[in-house]
Amino acid sequence: MIKAEKLFARLLCCCLCCCLCITLACVLAACGDGKASAPKKDLPLTVSRVSPQNGSEVTLANSVVAQVCADYKAGKTKDFTNGEDLYYNRDIVLEWDSDEKAEEYFVRLSVSPDFKQAAQYVTNEERLELSDLLVATEYFWDIRIKSGENVKRSRVYGFVTAATPRTLRIGGVSNTRDIGGYKADGGKRVAQGMAYRGAKPDGITQSGLQKLKKTYGIKTQLDLRGATARAVFGEDVRFVPLAGLHYADNDTGIHLAANRELLAQEIRVFAHKENYPVFFHCNVGRDRTGTLAMLLQALLGVSESDICLEYEMSMLSAAGTSDDISFNTLMYGKFLPALNHIKEYADGSLKQNCEKFLLDCGVTTQEISAIRDILLTD
Repeated sequence: MIKAEKLFARLLCCCLCCCLCITLACVLAACGDGKASAPKKDLPLTVSRVSPQNGSEVTLANSVVAQVCADYKAGKTKDFTNGEDLYYNRDIVLEWDSDEKAEEYFVRLSVSPDFKQAAQYVTNEERLELSDLLVATEYFWDIRIKSGENVKRSRVYGFVTAATPRTLRIGGVSNTRDIGGYKADGGKRVAQGMAYRGAKPDGITQSGLQKLKKTYGIKTQLDLRGATARAVFGEDVRFVPLAGLHYADNDTGIHLAANRELLAQEIRVFAHKENYPVFFHCNVGRDRTGTLAMLLQALLGVSESDICLEYEMSMLSAAGTSDDISFNTLMYGKFLPALNHIKEYADGSLKQNCEKFLLDCGVTTQEISAIRDILLTD
């Protein structure tokens, strides 16, 4: 019995020694030359040239829109409109020359210098095309490459996009843009990526639909066409059909007391955070859509000039110029009188008068506060 116990002890000792040897061998194999599993180091990547120049301002607007925006005054689009979609923003191209060429360049782009929630891109050239950028926004970017077992990283560069309208290119839909990006009272700015507008989306292409859902994340379709309203974005997008109001000179105008509750219904869509991002539209995206955009921007404290510019962008689209109504009739006979109705509604500022008007329509103080909390950013 004693011999058996001694034999068992010897076997156990041998097993422990084998395990120790195997473990030691694994450690030595991993640490022997240090190359296979050593942590990668961040090394500096020298870049001799970048474009846009670091710290510069870039304009997303194309040449036509840029001319309209420069020293803008109401009616300026009249000299440019031709019945086509002229409003699309330009892509921005990042370019650089680095001291070490690579098969792949990894580019980070962020609106925060700490690169939180940065977008990541891979390119095999020393250039990268960017679309759908925000306007009036500071961007930060850097470049990384693999160098052997290490990573080389450039310094952080930056540029600022000019404060011009943020327009969208959506296949099959005309007159499309973000109503955000404009300055508001108190050093605020209307948030981008929250409220989009356009003409009827009935002919939207498959790629346009995917972009609307995946790039812009639309959660609600607010269709202001009344009886002809139609859900076209699928069951995963909330559908809100309403008979939209427009201007202040007809039976469906905002000036009539009988239309106040309907107008309140339009506004209330924007008081609920779960509805965002919202895509709102009518037929050509100019009258009912333009009136609602005007009220929202006035409520947020956007200037009269910028509200007019936002409306006039419809004149640079195919849909917005698709009927026989003259520019003078639309701008001076319909839109400006509607805006003046709000300006002259009370004795305060445009923002204050719009709030008073909407309160009289039945919109609550809490709903107005919610809209401002959602749609205004520092």
